[in-house]
Amino acid sequence: NQIVVLQSAGIAPQKLLKPLIGLALLVCGYLYINNAYLSPISWREFRWMEFNIKNNIEPPDNAGQIFSSNRFSVYAQNYFGNFIFGNIFIIDTREPGKTYTLFAKKGSIDDNVLSLSDGERIEISFKDRKNSITKFKSYIYNLRDVFDVNMDQSRPNEKFFLELLEELPNDLEKTKEQKALFHQKILSPILAVIFSLMAFFLVGLAPYVRKITYSRIALLIMYIIFVQGGFLAFANIAARSEIFTYINYAFVFVMFLISALIVREKHE
Repeated sequence: NQIVVLQSAGIAPQKLLKPLIGLALLVCGYLYINNAYLSPISWREFRWMEFNIKNNIEPPDNAGQIFSSNRFSVYAQNYFGNFIFGNIFIIDTREPGKTYTLFAKKGSIDDNVLSLSDGERIEISFKDRKNSITKFKSYIYNLRDVFDVNMDQSRPNEKFFLELLEELPNDLEKTKEQKALFHQKILSPILAVIFSLMAFFLVGLAPYVRKITYSRIALLIMYIIFVQGGFLAFANIAARSEIFTYINYAFVFVMFLISALIVREKHE
C-alpha cells in the first residue's frame, strides 16, 4: 500500500533503494559482529552455566551419588549442608589401563573445586599389574579439568574467527567441520544484501494497480528459499568435502552479482 501511495505521488520507486541498501548493510554488519563475537561469547557463557548447574547443585539429604560423568564418579555417605560431605568414595577410570579409588573422611566443593582431607588413594594398574596405596592429608580435584570444560569451550561454535583457523582439532573430520563453519560465518551475512536487492527488484519496482497481485511476493519467497537452501546445503557438504567451500563462495557471489545487475539495469 505504501508503494502504491509513493507511485501515485509521482515518487520513483528507485528512491527506496538508498535507505533499503543502508538498512541491509546495517543488518550485514550486525551479523558479522554476531558471528565474530556475540555468538561465541554466548555459547561459552552457556557452557559455564550448564557446567555449574550439573555439578554445583545442592545434593540430597541422604547424599549417595553426588555426580557421575566422563568415567569419574563421586559418592558420599553423609551430607552436612553448604557443599560439605562426610565419608567420600571416588572412582576415577579416565586414564586407560588404570583405575583410581579414593576414600576420604571429609570433602567439600567450592568454585568447582573438590577438596578432600584425611584419606587414601588406591591405584590399580592393569597393564603392569602394579598396585599402590597412598595416604593423604589433603587432595584436590579441579572439576573443570575432570569434566573437560576446557574442551567444551573449544567447540567450533564457541570460537572467535581467528580461533576457528588457528586452534584446529587433531581429528581431520572435525578440522573440516571447523573450517566449514568459519567460511559459513563469513558468507552468511552477505545474504541479507542479496535478499534486499531482490526484494527491491521484485516488490519495490513492481507496477502496482488497485487490484494487488501477490505473484511477485510468492516469487521472492521462492527465491529466498532457493538461495538460503542452496547456501546451507553447500555449507553442510563442505564439512565433509572442502571443495564445496569454494563452490559456496561462487554460489553466493553469483547470486549477489545477478541481484545487483538486475537492480542496476532496472534502475537505469
